[in-house]
Amino acid sequence: MTSILKDEKSRSETDRPFYTLYVGSPTASEFSASDRKKVLDIVIKRFPSFTTLDGQGFFEGKPLPTMIIQIATKDRFSMSVLCQELCDALGQRWIGLSDGDLYRSVRRHVEKPSNGMTVSDMHIR
Repeated sequence: MTSILKDEKSRSETDRPFYTLYVGSPTASEFSASDRKKVLDIVIKRFPSFTTLDGQGFFEGKPLPTMIIQIATKDRFSMSVLCQELCDALGQRWIGLSDGDLYRSVRRHVEKPSNGMTVSDMHIR
């Protein structure tokens, strides 16, 4: 029997980088059914195959219900766009993202309209 685990030189065409997103509850309490559906609808539009887990993170020493979303993809750009879409939909300042080697907070992109106000100043969601 041969091993399915191979070294770097003999990777399979189906091998993909593995990303984990950490989406904290926008209300700091359990995810509402509508917020959970909103998250899943956004992810499904970009990635039809993924795994979700319910977790509890801690932010500034306080517990925070967290949706953990795991996606295997070579499309790094779409992962970045997905984080932005989730930030916008939930009114979050950032989404946690790990690619296995590195954790980063993907900040919400805030555009400055011509009147000098930011999108978040105008409360547009």
